[in-house]
Amino acid sequence: MKKWIKRMLLFLLLAFVFISILPYFFTVKTVDSTNEKPFIESRFQTIGTTGIHYRSYLPLIDKAKGKIIMVHGLGGSTFSWRNNVQQLQDAGYLVVTVDLPGFGYSDKRPGIDHSQEARSELLWSLLDTIDLSLAADTRKLDWTLVGHSMGGGTVSAMAMNRSEDTEKLVLVSGALFDNNPSTVPNLIYYAPIERAIDVVYSHVILTNKRINSFLSSAYGRNPSKKEIDGYLNGLKLSESPSFIPDFLKTTKSKPLEKLQKNKVPILFLTGENDTWVPQEQYKKLKERIPRTKVNVIKGAAHCSMETHPKEFNSLLLDFIEEKD
Repeated sequence: MKKWIKRMLLFLLLAFVFISILPYFFTVKTVDSTNEKPFIESRFQTIGTTGIHYRSYLPLIDKAKGKIIMVHGLGGSTFSWRNNVQQLQDAGYLVVTVDLPGFGYSDKRPGIDHSQEARSELLWSLLDTIDLSLAADTRKLDWTLVGHSMGGGTVSAMAMNRSEDTEKLVLVSGALFDNNPSTVPNLIYYAPIERAIDVVYSHVILTNKRINSFLSSAYGRNPSKKEIDGYLNGLKLSESPSFIPDFLKTTKSKPLEKLQKNKVPILFLTGENDTWVPQEQYKKLKERIPRTKVNVIKGAAHCSMETHPKEFNSLLLDFIEEKD
């Protein structure tokens, strides 16, 4: 009996050692993060210790009618808003699109808090910095906050934290509920598991086939090569260990109580065929906050701003320019 126990313990020890070293037999695909300007409009700003990439678009008139920040969803980046900024510029708005930490060309290092509360503080600090560079009459304008899916939770937190600086809130298929990071075990911080996560992410998730499948579901149609490449470029890791364990552990929504109490106008824009954020989400939001206006774009799925830009831009501008 004792011999059997010893053999079992030896087997478990050998299995543990094997599992611990196995991830290091595989490379983690990373890209050089020293590209200072991936796009003509690119800007970089360090907030605290976190590097943020954003793109700034000045209005095509002398005096800005308003200021808009657009925040992408899970897997997205500033690329997600490529079909929208031009029309907003043409209409006279200053537009900022931003990469959240872990996405696009923003910081992807470990140790970042990915909760919506932390993102809110980070982005308001970014906007405060941007405001310092603007003319006085533009600086005094409040910001319209636009967020897609996961980014909808970010801009909701922003509107709750600084309603006095928020002109309007636009939730594009906003994911606002049911997010509990406490279910993720601390074991993900064990170095071999961190390595295994990065290996699986870079070799299994970041493939044309996976991104094609991801976008086909989100778009409700087959994506083009340009669209696949646009998402792939924004998802590549710049270092390992990466941000992923912290993202899984710290991602957390902010309760909407303060949004119920303030008076910020809210629009929920969604696609009629969206299977990622079902109708129950905006119905629940409408029930809690009756002032929420809902527009459903016919034929669109989860990424209506990309697949149906004409309808999306028209509804967005109508809401922004609507007098309270």
